[in-house]
Amino acid sequence: MQEGAVVKYSNPAYITNVHVFTVRRRRNDPYLTNITATIHTAFGNNVTVKFSYLLPSGNAIEFSTRTCDSIDKRWIYDFVATYSNLTECPVKPGTYRYFNVEIPPKNFPLPIPPGVKKGDKGNVNFQLLRYGKEVILDLFTTIRAY
Repeated sequence: MQEGAVVKYSNPAYITNVHVFTVRRRRNDPYLTNITATIHTAFGNNVTVKFSYLLPSGNAIEFSTRTCDSIDKRWIYDFVATYSNLTECPVKPGTYRYFNVEIPPKNFPLPIPPGVKKGDKGNVNFQLLRYGKEVILDLFTTIRAY
């Protein structure tokens, strides 16, 4: 389960009109996040996608992959095809959306690490990095282990 997602930073040279919000339809439904952004330059393997999960202990689990290489990972391909209007790589300039995303996604291979109990909170950062260094986008949300 997740709590309010926020945009920490977006680099206007590469991405603008970034909107992220988290809602749930009914009381017992999961929280769902929607993201919209307009990119101004092609994103291919020059852009790294990085996920960081900060555990309550202070340790972190990190996963990163280059944009087009990520399509080779079946769970990422399925996720993108299901929840967004991204259809090809490199990603051409345009407006893109992720809709009704539960974080972490059901098919995300994130095991509950030792010492983390059901209900514990952890922080998740999602970043797009140009050549693995320059921050293009930085999103943040809090999730509970379930």
